[in-house]
Amino acid sequence: MVILTIKIDDIPQMLYETPSSTMIQIVFEKIVNILNGIAACTKALKCAENILNNREGKEPQKEALKQVFLEVEALVSLENVSGGKPMNEDTITEALVLLRDTLKLFIDDQEALREIEIVSQLLKDEKYPGAYNTKDYSLWFSSRELELSKKISDYVGKNEKTKATFRLNPNKDGIPTRGVKEDETQFLLHTFRRQEELARLETSDSRSNPQWGDPQSLRRAMQGISDITWHS
Repeated sequence: MVILTIKIDDIPQMLYETPSSTMIQIVFEKIVNILNGIAACTKALKCAENILNNREGKEPQKEALKQVFLEVEALVSLENVSGGKPMNEDTITEALVLLRDTLKLFIDDQEALREIEIVSQLLKDEKYPGAYNTKDYSLWFSSRELELSKKISDYVGKNEKTKATFRLNPNKDGIPTRGVKEDETQFLLHTFRRQEELARLETSDSRSNPQWGDPQSLRRAMQGISDITWHS
């Protein structure tokens, strides 16, 4: 499975794991849905915290709710990126269901619960102010806008252990520029190290491809003159 770091405004938002054969359109839709789900969880969590702060209740109950809030927050935290934990739609569902069902147990306030449901649904439907959508945003890799009709492998290759950075950018902003060179360097470094690893594991192949023992090969890769190519 290819691991994609999804950035917005040069800030890593989530990790997404998918086969290299996946169509860009599917990946794009999934990423937008998950990012909106993260926003829905965050907004629902704030709503739930307000409910808790405005209610009188026994301290043990409040502490139990706080622990659930921390668990929900951890499920959708940006720290999952540095922790190497990919996000998916099941994670979002788990977080929202956990929050909703816990509130139902402790708080009898149907109006507040409906507010959480409405916010979540609006974000899912891309109708909430600030929601991401596939119309006004596009995905980019190495200063190139990804074509929806192509596959992940058309851009990063077919190696299922590849790591790459995709950027979600507003169409009105044009080509993303901040941090793109760093993304490209990290991708080339990862690719080179993976090729070196494969060469060590396959001794016979390394002998027939001596370039992996050449200390200048990384430099050539980063100068764009090796066999690593950006697929069109």
